[in-house]
Amino acid sequence: MPESVRSPGAPPNEGAPPVLIDGPASTSAHASGSSGGRRRQKPELPPHSGFTPLAAACERISRHRAEALVVSLGLDAYAGDPISTFTLDSDDFLRLGARIARIGLPTVFILEGGYAVEHLGVNAANVLAGFASA
Repeated sequence: MPESVRSPGAPPNEGAPPVLIDGPASTSAHASGSSGGRRRQKPELPPHSGFTPLAAACERISRHRAEALVVSLGLDAYAGDPISTFTLDSDDFLRLGARIARIGLPTVFILEGGYAVEHLGVNAANVLAGFASA
């Protein structure tokens, strides 16, 4: 991708249009190259820190005039997720959905992760509610 939106360490997508936002939870997914997919340590992040990269990603996607958007939705960015160091509150997922909606593309969300089972439904519903209300 000329201006790709992908996780650090992910291979380039030779000229493909951007159609995927790797959310905050994906930024530590897997190392590439000869490591064989070893997990990398997630960084400690301040509260609500995913919104600056999200805004930048949305702007870059808008510039490419894509026809549709597929969002790999990592709900493990929730502060209460047992395997995450991210700090989004349930209400932050409303804001996330609304920001993605403002791109103005037909969009599909694919649930990628989220292990705070008791909050997973609320967080997923908040993304969709935020998207629908924008």
